[in-house]
This record gives sequence, C-alpha cells and structure tokens, in this order.
Amino acid sequence: MADANVNKVSMTEKQKVKEITGRLEEGLKELFEGEKYKSYLNTMSKFHNYSANNIQLIEMQCPGATYVAGYKAWQKNFERHVNKGERGIRILAPSPYKIKEEQEKIDPVTNEPVLDRDGMPVMEEVEIKIPAFRVVTVFDYSQTDGKELPGLGVSELHGNVERYRDFMEALARVSPVPIRYEGMEGDRKGYFIDLNHPIAIKEGMGEAQTAKTGVHEVAHAKLHAKEVEQETGIAKDRETKEVEAESIAYTVCQHFGIDTSDYSFGYIAGWSSGKEMPELKSSLDTIRRTSSELIKGIEAQLLEIDKERAAEKAQEDIILLVANTDRSEYDLLSVKGMERTELLNSLCTMKDDDRQSVEAYLERVGAWVTLLGNERSEEVQEYHLDYAYNTDTYEITDFKALQEEQEKANKSIEYADVVVRISMPDSGEYETIKITNMQSEVQNTLYDILMRETDGEGGNVLDYLKEKGFDFVPIMRSGGLNDGYPQFYDFDMDLTEKELHIASELPTIVQAEQLINRIEFHRMVYDSDERNLIMNHAYKLDDMYKTTSLAYSLAEQKDDLSLLSETKDMAQAEIDFLPDGMVGLSEMHEYGYSWDEMLPLTKDKASELFGEDVSVYQLHSDGSETLVEDRAALQAHDGLFGVEKDDWSAYLEFQSMKQELGDSEPNREAQLLYGNEGRFGIYQLKDTEETRDIRFMSMDYLEMKGIPVSRENYELVYTGELAEGMSLEDIFTKFNIDHPADFTGHSLSVSDVVVLHQDGENTSHYVDSVGYREVPEFTKETALSAEVSEEKDSVMETAAEVPEGMAEGNAQEEPDADKVSYYVIEDLSTWADGSPEKSRLERFDSLPEAMGKFAEYRGKDMEDKPDMARATFGVNVNGSEFDVIHVRNNENCLSLDFTHSKAAGESSRFMEDLQTLYDEVGFDKVRVHREMSPKEIKDFVKQRFEHQLKSSGLDDVSLYMDRFDILYEQGKMENLMPTANQKHIMEDVPFMEWENPYIDTSNREAGRNETELAFRLADRYISIQEASEGYDYTIYDMDYRELDGGVYDNSDITIRQALDEIVADLKEPTHRGTLEGSIQADDELIPIDYDGLMEKAEQAEMAHLGERIRKEVPESKVIADFKARTEELWNGINGQTQEDIELTVYAYLQSKIDEYDMDIELVDVAVSGSRCRGLEQENSDLDVVVEYRGGEREDSLFNTFNEDGFSIGGVKVDINPITEGKTGTLGQYLPGVEAYLAEKRAALQEQNTEQAQEEKQTVITLTVAEGGEFHNLGEYHEDIASVEEAIEIFNQIPPERMNGIRSIGINIHTEGTESYEDTQMDIVSGRTADLEILDYVPDITDNPKAVAVIAELIDKLPDIGVRGSLEKWQAAFLAAEIDQLSYDYDTYQYNDTVEDREAQVANIAEDIRNGNTEYLNDFLNAMISDSMREGITDIFGKGTELDDSEGVQTARRAKELLDKLAEYKPLAKVEELEECNYNMIDNVLNNEKPKEEKERKAGRISIKEKLAEKKAVIEQRDRSGKELPEKETEKKTEREI
Repeated sequence: MADANVNKVSMTEKQKVKEITGRLEEGLKELFEGEKYKSYLNTMSKFHNYSANNIQLIEMQCPGATYVAGYKAWQKNFERHVNKGERGIRILAPSPYKIKEEQEKIDPVTNEPVLDRDGMPVMEEVEIKIPAFRVVTVFDYSQTDGKELPGLGVSELHGNVERYRDFMEALARVSPVPIRYEGMEGDRKGYFIDLNHPIAIKEGMGEAQTAKTGVHEVAHAKLHAKEVEQETGIAKDRETKEVEAESIAYTVCQHFGIDTSDYSFGYIAGWSSGKEMPELKSSLDTIRRTSSELIKGIEAQLLEIDKERAAEKAQEDIILLVANTDRSEYDLLSVKGMERTELLNSLCTMKDDDRQSVEAYLERVGAWVTLLGNERSEEVQEYHLDYAYNTDTYEITDFKALQEEQEKANKSIEYADVVVRISMPDSGEYETIKITNMQSEVQNTLYDILMRETDGEGGNVLDYLKEKGFDFVPIMRSGGLNDGYPQFYDFDMDLTEKELHIASELPTIVQAEQLINRIEFHRMVYDSDERNLIMNHAYKLDDMYKTTSLAYSLAEQKDDLSLLSETKDMAQAEIDFLPDGMVGLSEMHEYGYSWDEMLPLTKDKASELFGEDVSVYQLHSDGSETLVEDRAALQAHDGLFGVEKDDWSAYLEFQSMKQELGDSEPNREAQLLYGNEGRFGIYQLKDTEETRDIRFMSMDYLEMKGIPVSRENYELVYTGELAEGMSLEDIFTKFNIDHPADFTGHSLSVSDVVVLHQDGENTSHYVDSVGYREVPEFTKETALSAEVSEEKDSVMETAAEVPEGMAEGNAQEEPDADKVSYYVIEDLSTWADGSPEKSRLERFDSLPEAMGKFAEYRGKDMEDKPDMARATFGVNVNGSEFDVIHVRNNENCLSLDFTHSKAAGESSRFMEDLQTLYDEVGFDKVRVHREMSPKEIKDFVKQRFEHQLKSSGLDDVSLYMDRFDILYEQGKMENLMPTANQKHIMEDVPFMEWENPYIDTSNREAGRNETELAFRLADRYISIQEASEGYDYTIYDMDYRELDGGVYDNSDITIRQALDEIVADLKEPTHRGTLEGSIQADDELIPIDYDGLMEKAEQAEMAHLGERIRKEVPESKVIADFKARTEELWNGINGQTQEDIELTVYAYLQSKIDEYDMDIELVDVAVSGSRCRGLEQENSDLDVVVEYRGGEREDSLFNTFNEDGFSIGGVKVDINPITEGKTGTLGQYLPGVEAYLAEKRAALQEQNTEQAQEEKQTVITLTVAEGGEFHNLGEYHEDIASVEEAIEIFNQIPPERMNGIRSIGINIHTEGTESYEDTQMDIVSGRTADLEILDYVPDITDNPKAVAVIAELIDKLPDIGVRGSLEKWQAAFLAAEIDQLSYDYDTYQYNDTVEDREAQVANIAEDIRNGNTEYLNDFLNAMISDSMREGITDIFGKGTELDDSEGVQTARRAKELLDKLAEYKPLAKVEELEECNYNMIDNVLNNEKPKEEKERKAGRISIKEKLAEKKAVIEQRDRSGKELPEKETEKKTEREI
C-alpha cells in the first residue's frame, strides 16, 4: 500500500488526521462555490419538506428512502416515472375545511363583546377554518426511473488498493460487527442496521469503492448504532450521521493512500444542510477521534497479519532439551519432520522402555533427530528452547506457550475487564485472571462455584469458567507468572474460607491503590504528583466512581497536555471544595457517620466557622448529629464535626456575593439609606449628554429652567460614617481640603448632593453656590403613616379647653364618685386634613344622648375615605380624655387608648359604660399595636434585599433570592433589618378574635335569636332556618344529597319547637320509608355547623348536576372535553403535541389496514392512559384508544395493530381498538378512563401525603418503674436508650420493696411535638408481659421500631410469661414492605392486577402467619436475579456506580425482605394464665401451670433437599397449569403480558 506520509515522518498521528480533515474542508468549500451546486439546489428545492411525523412514517415504511415525491410530481418536476408494481408510502397531507358558526361580535377597539339595547351580546356568522388531514401516497427515488437527478459529482470510485485483501481483513477485525458481501440493486453501496446484524457491502465494486464503503459503514457501526445512542444519550439526525461516516471514510482512506475526494466531497455536500456545513463543523472532534482510532486499529492488525504470515512461512527446527531435574545429565536435540503438536503428543504417550532413549524413540515414530550437545560436550551453541522433558518427573515444559502466556499476561488491563483472584490463604497459593467477556455474569458464577465447593462438588475453577463460556487470561500466579507484582482485583475468591471478597467493599484508599496498580500493570502511566492526586481524591471524596473516572482520564490524556492540566485542576477543585483539608469523607464514613449531605470538619475548622455564624454539628459514630449551640459544647466534643453541604455552599456563595456586591453602588446605597448607624453619602452628576448643561449650576438656575434634582442623573461616589457632631459644613471642608484615600470623585462642588442618614431618617442636601438647599424629593424612605389619633392629639389639647380653674378645683376636691363625660366628633378625618371645615367636638354628660348623636353621625352617607377615622365616640374620665370608638370602613373599631389611662382602669363607671357601648352599639374590630413577628421581619428584609439586587442592574435575581433563607438564618442580613420604629405596627383585628379581658360578650351572644340550626340524626342530616311564613327545613342523606324538605308554616312557635315537630315525624312515621333511613325513637340530635352542612350540600348538588350533565351531554362533547383536558396536562414527546401523536397513529393504522386489506373504518383516535393526564413514569408506554367500525374482532385488531412494536420518540405505543358493538364508543369509554385516572391521581397524592407523614422521625425509649401501677412511688427511670440497660435497671430493683410491681415500659416521642404528647405504656409487669393490651394502642403497634423493641425485650427476658403475641403486627409490617416493593418494581402491572391494596396486604400477612410463603420466596428470588442482571449491566455497561444502580438497590431490598421472611417466627406466648396472682414477697406467679418441655429441633435440611423439594413442587405446578382452561381471548393474554 502506498505510504501517503513519507514526507511527514515527524508529524504525530493526531496532526496527520487534522491535516487531512483540513483538506476535506477546503475541498468542500470549492465545491459549494461551483455551478454544479447551484443546479443541485434548484432541483432539491422542488422536493417537499416533510414534518417530523411524516418523516417517521416514511422511515417506517421505506427505511432506505432518500428523495420522496408524489406520482405526478415525479413526472412533472423531475421527468421520471414510478416503476410498475411499486407500493406507495402512506403519509398525511393537510386537508382543512371551512364551516360557518355563530359567534359573539367583538369590538375591534375594546376587544369586548358588542351589546344590543337589551344588554345582550350581538351575534354574527363567521367562517372558521378547521384543520384536518388526509392520507396520500408518495414514492421514493429508488422506486422511479427516468432522467437522472443533477448531483454533486458523486461518482463510483475505481482503481486498485495496495494490499487490498490485507486492508479489508484488518478492517473486518476492528469492526464492531462482522462484514459480509451481497448483491444490491440500484445505487446503494452498503448498509448497517444495528449491532445484532452484520455490515453489508455491495459485491462486485472496485477495490477503492469497496474499501471506502467498508470504512463508511464501520464508522456508522461505531458511532450511530442504537445501542451507542442509548448509552450516550445523544440522538443525531441522519444528515449528521452521513456527514460523520463519509468524513471518517475520506480521512482513513487518505491516510492509507486511497484518494476518495471525487466521491466523498459530493456525498458530504449532498448531506450537508448548507454551504456553512454545520454538520461537519459540529462533528470535527468526533470525526478526528474516530478516524485516529480506526487508523491505529487497522495498522495494528496489518502488523499482526504480517507476523502470522511470517510464522506460517518459517520452518524452523524444534529444539528439545531432555534432562533430569538438576540437569546434571541432559541431551540437547534438534527435531525435524514433526509438527509441534505431534511432538508433544509423542512425548506424552511414551512408555517406560521408550524413556531409556528419547532420541531413539522419536526416530522410531518418524522424526529426524540431531544431537546438538550433552553434559559431556565441551561447548554448546546458544539455542532458544521450544520444549524441555524432565526424565525424573516426566513433566513437559512448552517454552513457546509460556512465552505466549507471558505476552498475553503483560498486556494492559482494559476498563471493562473483570479481574478475579483465586486464592488459598492457608497455603499462600493464588492465581489472578482477567475475564474479557460476559462481565455482568461473573459475580453470580463465582457464587455458584463457592456453592459447589460448599456442597463438595468443587472442581477446577478455571475449567468451570471455561465450561460456562468465559474468556480469560492468567495475569499473575504464585511462584511463577508475574509473581511479586502489586496486587489488584475486582473479586477475590477465597477457596479456604469459601468466601467471595468484592473490591468495591474495601476501604476507599485501598481501592484507589488497587486502581493505580491495575492501570499501571506492566507500564508506567503516572508521575508521583498524579498518583498523589488520585489517592487524595479517593480519600477526601470517598467516591470511587469519580476517582476511577479521574484515573482513566489522566491515563488517556497524556498526549493532550492542556486537557490533562484541565482535568487535574478540576479534580483538585473538587478536593478544595471540602471545607477542611485535614479530614476527608472517607475518614468521616469510617468514623460511623454516612449522611451524604454533611461535610467533615476538625475542631479547629468547626470553631472558625462557628465564629462566622455558620451552623456546625457534632458528628457521632452512631450516624447521628447534634447542632452546636455554644462554644462550650464545641470544645467538649472530641469527635468529628460537620457542616451541611447547602450551608457550606451558601457560605462560599455569600463570600463570593459579598465580594461581588460589597463595592457595588446599590449595596453601598442600601447601607446608606437603610442601615442602623448614622452615615452620609456624596452623589455627583453622571458624565452624560443630559447632565453637561447642569453640571456645577446653582439651584436658582435649575428652578428658573424648571429642571428637578433627579436621582437618575446622579451616581453615588462615596459613603462614610456620620460621626457624632459632624455637620454638612464639616463634610464640605473635608472633601475639599482633606480627601479620604478611597474617595475617587472630584472635590465637593455646586450641583453635588449630600445625603444624611441619622436616627432612621434620610435627608438630601443640594450643594448650592452658598451653603446647602434641602431637596426632599431626591431620595425618600417609605415610613409608616402616622395614626389619626396621633394627628388629633395635638389639636385635642386646645380643643378641649378645660378651664384652668376648673381643673384646679377638681384637683382640690376629694371625689366621692367617678366623674365621666362623653364627646362625639362627626368626622375625625377632617382634623387630619387640616380642613377649615373640620368637625367640631360635641360634649355630653349623658351616655344615652352621646350614643344617640353618635348613631346619627354613624348613619350618614359620607365621602369614601378608606382606613380614615370618621364618626368618633370618646370619653373623659376624671380629666383623662381618650377616644373609644372610630368608624373606619363603615365598621365600629374599638380604640385601646383607654388601656393606657390609669383613671379609666380605676373607674368602675367607665367599665360599665364600656359594657353598655358593646351591648347597644357593638364593636366590629379592635385596633391593636404590636411588634413585627419573626416572619414579618423576614419578609420585610426579603423585600429590601430583592429591591437592592434589582437596583444593582441584575437581570436575573433568582439565583441570589434562592439563597436568601440560608443567608438570613446565618445573620448575613443585619444591615437590612427594620428599625425599632419600623418594627412597631398596628392593625385592625375582628373583635371576637381579640383576647378580650374587659368586656363580657356572653350576654349579647345569648340574647341573639336563633335563626338557623343544623343537626345529625342517625344517618340523616337536618337543617332548619327562619322563613317569611315560618321555618324552611331540609333533610339530607349521609352523602349530603337532599331527600325531602318544605316549609313548616307556623310562625307562632320557636325554631326549636318547629324542629321538635319535624324530628317527631321522622322518629314515628305513619309509614316508614327510605326518608327515615335507620332513625329510631331513642336517637338523639347531634348539633353540627350549619354553614358547613350547607357547603357540603352545595358540593353534593354540583356533583349530582355534573352527573346529569354527563348523561345528557352528547358524546362528541365528552370526547372534545377529554381531549381538551389532555392538551392542558400533556407533557409532550420530543416536542410532539397530543394532536400530532393522534394523527401519526391514525396514519400508521391506516397503513396497517391497507397492508392487510381489512374491511374496517377508523372513526376517531384519542391519547389515553397516564400520559394524557401528566401522571406518567419514566418508562410509561403511550396508550392510545381507537374507535372503528367494521366486522373485525377487537382481539384480532389489538394483536395486528401492536405486532410491530410501534413507537414514537422512543416511547412504545399501546394501541387499544374498541367498537360500539363490544367495548363501546369513545364517548362511552372515555368517562371510565377519566374516573380511573382521577382515582390514580388521588392515590398518588395520598401516597405522597402518607410518605411525608411517615418521614416524621419517632424516637423509641424505655422506662423502668419500681411501682408499675403508680410511677411516682419509688424509683422511676426515663429515656433509657437500650433494652439491655432497661433490663439491668429492672433487675437492680429489689423485689422485696413494697411500692408496687416492677415494670418496664415503652415511650414513643415524635420529633417536633411536646413530651406530654408522647405515647407511653408498661409492657412488662413483674414476671409477665401483656401483649394483648397492645390491640388497643395502635400508636405502638403501627410503629415498626416500637414493635421491634418490644420483641427484643421479650427475647431477652426468656423467663417471663407472655400474654398474647407480636406475631400479627410483625407479619403485617413484613407484608406491607413486600407489597410496597412489588408496587415500586412494576407499578403498572401492580395496578392492573391488584384491585384492593389493603386486602392484598392482609392476604400476604395471613400467608406469612400461616407459613404459606413459598410463592413470596420465589417472587423475591426472581426479583433479585433480574435486578442484579440489570444492575451489573448498568455498572459495566453505563459506568453507573454500584450504589446508584437502580437494579442493585432493588435487589438489596428484595434480599433484606427475603432474610426477614426466613427469620420470621411467632413469639412465645402463654396459652393459659388462669388466676396466676402475683406474689410480691417471693416474686413468683402462684397457681401457674408448669411449662411444657420444648420440642427438639429438627435436623438441618440440606440445600440439595430443599432444591429437590422445590423442583418437585414446580413440576407439579407446571402439570397443573397445563390443565387450566385457556384464556377467554388472545387479546386478554396479550394485554396482561
């Protein structure tokens, strides 16, 4: 083969490939600029651009389609005709139609309906275009004949290829699938389907074309197989695939001296979407990498072919050494005329007589033997031995085989290889092999081998592996092959202890060391820094999946130094993210703490972060943690500490954000305007066109020109602390004479603005020609509006005008009674407005007169002034004056000013008057003053924070706002906290919700007449209310549906008397019917909430109405509503809408109908199932129901429609045909689907709610009491953590004490609740455990942890009597876990087969209690097997970490349940405990029956016996199954599958 690289010896492989792809780009550019490309585009423009749905339909019916057009389009546009007998491709074509419909006329200006004189909408007839589609037929270019389409110079290659056969053989060896040659019609040169089918190449082509096509299809196989796309998650369009494959073919062929530019340039251009070549440019890295891999692979195979050919040609002598063990006697022989295998067989079959002279024996069997030397020879030439024969042991050594074994052993270990060490530690012998195939089955097979060893059926391990089809290569052997090399393995099979050790279970640091040994096996890969990086990465992160990825990346990137450096930096960044460089995650995990969201800290780092207000935790070896609340707790803990990842990320983010925003203008301005300390700020005009004319201009100039001092024209250039006593002049002097070092503006001058923030207020001052001018409009702070009463106080002092002499006289008198007077103001809001027409204050000595005047003003119509005080009632008590009632928003609002008056508090008359006001006038609201709640403070700060961020010019503040809660909790928002005044707020609350200590409200409530009542009577509800002619009553059933009602037309009796009459008729009817239900004479009325009953009755009526509507509405409306709901909740599949899916399915079904020539008509198609309501899971099918008319059975159509495994966007479509004669129409079928999906949604919501409730952690502790009946008598111990400790305390209490019977109890505390809400109960009393009482304590029996503690307690007190058993609860818990696993494993199959989940759990529990668990064992074992296969596939196929594999997790759950099922056994219980009175003196039960002697345990059943028994049961089951009747229809069987 011509060497195309003679002049480029110094270039690397990567550089060569890059140069070739560069030539490819240049050649394509020249092509795009020529006339041929213009002609090509002109023709291609005549082809229609089909939608994604139609493209999918075309590919399904004609996978190799290229150019597609209609029958006449081929004739008219392209001068070609469709070949006779060709079958068309069915696709969808738009076929809209128009209808006329009456609609409301819309005003084009207001977009509101136009109304007629009567206020009714004006109707108009409009024409509406309804989108629709029809099925049309098109044909592919390959189905036509005639004038050739203009091309881009894609002509078949001709010419010979040097070493053509060797090249094709090498290409076949590197191909992922075999290559075959076959005849093909048309222009097709070859094709690739998937990794389950060989590549096909057209036979009879020239060598250059065949070689190029071979590389093209191999590139497809390596990059574009379905399996590859599923693994990488990248799905490429066909244009990109073809461009990549042909570009790789061009590059590889150019490297080997095959010029394909005449073909490749046109081919690539034809598949590119334009002269910019986006497909090529986006794929260049892929093209270059894959080309390099193929070039290296082909070159390696060509060298291998040369070696094989040289070995075949060589006819060398076989050198045989015949010697004793110490080689004191030997013959060195040259053997000819024998093949190596023939010589080996001859030596193996020698008899004793033959061994006397091996040389003579070999000549007798046909060899030519020459003696080259022996122990007596003076000099022997150097030879390479082929065989050695030991005359003492008769052993034969094959040196060539040893050399080949060594060469194979020394090859690098591939990532997918599984390394197994087979060891016998007692003898020190071992052998390590690497397995190169069937990797997912290795672990199970090794377990099988150990099981055989256990059963005494063991044999040679390697023979067994070979028998099972494994390919393996020995790489290390004790005392021989590579012995002494650093050890590594994936599995270590200990044949001495019959155990399998898995490397992934070793400490992380050991795994990392083995990983390096594996990659560096027989080669030097890393330098010392890289080894340290890998080890440190493993130690710090304790994530072997990431560390493994790092190690292989470092090994593969040695040729790309920039990428290698980037990888190292990223790994170091992961390590550096940890808060404490002195401790890693692996140390934390070994310590006993394993929560993934916690990062470890040493005490020093914890102390540092604690000082920064970051939440740190004490970590405990039992896996728990405790929040550090003070430094004393921090210093007292000697173990590890931790910080949550979110808190650490927030801390880092805050530090970054603080650095980012610390010097920003919005942040400095926020600190200036909202800070708690006094500050000043200097604003100077921005340097813009708008400000140049006003720079350094006085305020007089601005006012003359009408120019405001606007904040938007200024920028904040400096902020500083406003020292005590600092004035504006001080600031002016400082910033003209002595600038601070960090001040960057110009000297303080005219047109600058100085803002002062002091005492929580902001003032703005314009630097004028002389002095300052205040500009309050420059910056404002929103403050709480002053209370109206405060505005009134200053006026009230002069308005009251109490004569000085009177005041003094009153002070001198000794009052013998309270002096109380009253005042009324018509409209207090006029006082706040400063209106000249403000209402006058009118005084009264009589309370009734004052109340009358207040009522007069209260009833007046006034101008609406929201939240303003209008009519006002006030009181003067012994000279202390205050408002009592304000009318706000047409409600009487009680003012609490009187609570601040000592005179009012001591005046009994005022309190009586206040009661009178409540009884006669009434209070609707009360105005209270309070401090902000913590939540309100947080909301206040959050609003400020958001305002600050938005003011800084950030487009998206969500990133920062998401971190607000964490930053706030860490105290990072102190500068935005409200001032003391801002924290003080007031609000009006409903009077009846106010905690009222002053007024008795019972009399007024009792005096109200009853106007409406509601009661429950047995299974009926009754409501009654006042009506104009008497009392209106209604009777409801338990579903709140109205049964009867009417008017009790006697208004002379009370509502209660009317109710008694109605109830009497219900209890003793003349003729009992459905109305009375189960009401009996002695049933009593139970009061219920009237409004609540009315609300539920209304809901029931609406539901009933909906049911009626569903029955009466036409089916078309039902279908339309169902599809509209689907459109609302549809999540889409690859961007396709519900309508797209239905049209695609319709076209597919029409093609199936045409294919089978079926006499049926499709009526309508609707997406159904979980996806139509957004309830789908990750692997949910797409359910579609189709209504049809015709004679075909639903069962037959179901199988026909689903036989191809039709899918859309990678989602399998399940097509369910229905017809009116059997299942029903779509309108009849869909309501049932809707009801089922509603139940499913409710079940999911209920499951989520239950899960959230179950996640509340409960803490189980024990108690021990000296007096079980009364815990406060004698010793009492609480919060005992373990059963052992409780029993120890229990046994230490002397039995002779007389305080009562010793007891051990259980206590259940739920986190977040008070201790008095705990569930506590004694379990053991004296020498008896009473478990029967637990039937009445569901809080205990519903808690698996509690039941487990009780079981442990009973188990560790074997000498006590047990009344009852825990068996049923233990069985129920186990049944619930098995049921949940079944549900999680295959939710859809579960829902299809289980109708009542509670009944299912109950049945499983009953079977567990009765020992009928064989089917459960089979189910769990099968799940373990299937899940492990999936898990191993994930691990070795996708690189998934062991713990992240869903299959492995499922298998673990199943294994745990299998173990629990095996361990389950009923607890011992006392059958009879009759009159066993407890004797407190001798601590025994009197009259107790003697315990029966336990039955002897049966001998252990061997594994073989169990397997034999199970096999017999399965065979019996199979025989029984064959006798069962067949399923009703094939359709049912398919759907169950």
